[in-house]
Amino acid sequence: MSTGGVAEPAAPGSAAATPADAAIAEARAVHAAAAASRPHFHRHHMSLLAAVADARVLGPLAAYVLLHAGTHAALRRLAQAAPWLAALTPAQTHYVSQKLPSAVHSLRGVSASLSALASVRHGSPFTSYPRLADVALADFTAFAFYGMYVMALQAREHWSAWIHHGLGVVGTALERVYRISAVLPVSFIIPEATVPASSAVWLMQRAGADKSHPCWFQAALAVRAVAFLIFRLPVPAIVAARFWAELGVHYARRVRDGAKMLVDAMPESPGVASADSTGISRAALTRLAGPDRTSGSSSSTAASSLPAAATSSPAAHEKRQHAQLTNARIAALLVDDAAHMPRIVSLLLVLNSLAFSVLNVYWSVLVIRAWWRFRPSDVAAAAAAVASVAKTAAAIHHI
Repeated sequence: MSTGGVAEPAAPGSAAATPADAAIAEARAVHAAAAASRPHFHRHHMSLLAAVADARVLGPLAAYVLLHAGTHAALRRLAQAAPWLAALTPAQTHYVSQKLPSAVHSLRGVSASLSALASVRHGSPFTSYPRLADVALADFTAFAFYGMYVMALQAREHWSAWIHHGLGVVGTALERVYRISAVLPVSFIIPEATVPASSAVWLMQRAGADKSHPCWFQAALAVRAVAFLIFRLPVPAIVAARFWAELGVHYARRVRDGAKMLVDAMPESPGVASADSTGISRAALTRLAGPDRTSGSSSSTAASSLPAAATSSPAAHEKRQHAQLTNARIAALLVDDAAHMPRIVSLLLVLNSLAFSVLNVYWSVLVIRAWWRFRPSDVAAAAAAVASVAKTAAAIHHI
């Protein structure tokens, strides 16, 4: 039998069947089972306007503006007692006023993001959207609006800060509308944990600590560099590994559930093709649904759930082959899901992930260079070296 001029493989149980025919039948069964339980990605959970202007955004935004205004008023009163505050330019005074809101945002956003990521393991990394993920994304949107307002007042911010805030607002807003793959956008809020260390270095430099207390300033530079090495550089790799692992478990579960749905909808006669004549046998689907039907377990790993040849063999090379085949199937199913996602969401997920990864690496290089060039033994040269590095990224003080 052929469909559309393409020869169909022989039935797996027939005499003419070959290992290639069995592999084709099994692959078709996997994809049919996964497609049967594919989530609906095009559902709008809120309007785009609500995503950038609801209570979860406007509340933190108002709080950040009030904190900024209060800090700015206090600084003007303290300027008489602290000469270094009196020497600040209007732009620098606004930057000092931004430190308290940025610290609050760092604490709130990072804690909500970590809690949200911890709860994603209980569901699909594509469709899970914990309440705290929405809190973290809305808070990021609010702070990005507030940050861009402060940046616009100064009209001298570095290009990397505008990319960071601009892409962040667009990405978090669409994430709140579609609620797809919260793992990726939420994970890139975790690097905001470096904000307090960067703020401390900037404040010490404005107060002249790089000249009056060079050893303490060098220690602050080292702490900032370590913070970037912990929270900014490894985040993309860690998130990618976590996302892949969760996808394996999720797709294994989805293939089983989809296979059960298809088996239940097919006739009882073994070997009968599905109703739409795709050539997928009941026997192949039953093997996919087997683990849940026999043991009732839903916690098996992707390696034991997605079928492949020689899964019971203890040989190391066969295990490696099975792992490679499993990863290939997960990748194929991931691509298939991505093809059914709204294109703007797919595009921004990829664009934001790449942009934020590059920015994190770029900023990490800058702070490591600043720490490496600073030498307390030659205060004047050290200060000049730090200033030359900081000048290349004026945004370094609030990231």
